[in-house]
Amino acid sequence: MTVLLSRVLLYFRLNLYVPLSKVDENMATAHTRDAVLTERFWFRKHMADVEADTAGTEEPEYELMTISEILTGKGAHFPGLLPLVFAYLDSIGCDTATRDTVRRYAKLLEKRATGQVQTTASFIRHFVKSHPAYKHDSVVSQEIAHDLMMAGAAIGERSLDAPQHSLSRSVFFSLPFPPSPSLSLLQTYAHTHTHTHTHTQVRLSARAGSMHPNFSATW
Repeated sequence: MTVLLSRVLLYFRLNLYVPLSKVDENMATAHTRDAVLTERFWFRKHMADVEADTAGTEEPEYELMTISEILTGKGAHFPGLLPLVFAYLDSIGCDTATRDTVRRYAKLLEKRATGQVQTTASFIRHFVKSHPAYKHDSVVSQEIAHDLMMAGAAIGERSLDAPQHSLSRSVFFSLPFPPSPSLSLLQTYAHTHTHTHTHTQVRLSARAGSMHPNFSATW
């Protein structure tokens, strides 16, 4: 997914720059327990280059967003990274099998961002704290570490169902497709930046226009 996102950034010429001070703040925030659910992170409000539109104004180019908002979108101004991934797949004529695989991974990320599925860190904490050999002394014994590794391997091999709020491979491959984003959201996003970064605007506008009515079925 990381490689795919990098291709999206290059294809649409997106700008994700934020000041290093905000990056440092994000890194500190990320160390908070369950930060994916309880914290917000600095992210660009507009991923296209809006320098021309904001020249002479003091409007900040970034704002605090939850991980869920960063992935799936916020309001009419920010489409989210995952919908842009599928817009990119549409543009390159991605085959159905590959699209379905990406869609299921995207659904997993979305569920983790909303708390419907445990993150790996949350799963490990819960496993260790509930292990009979754990003495609540912050010591992970060899027995606990062994059982954790065996449980992880068994879940990966489908011989053990993941615990409550986690996701086994069998459940993962039977997940329904994610709901469709609003087509108007991507259209609004593209048309908002009419006077900036012509190639980005044209590509986004073209994709938003050509996705109708099929785009609703791709994410």
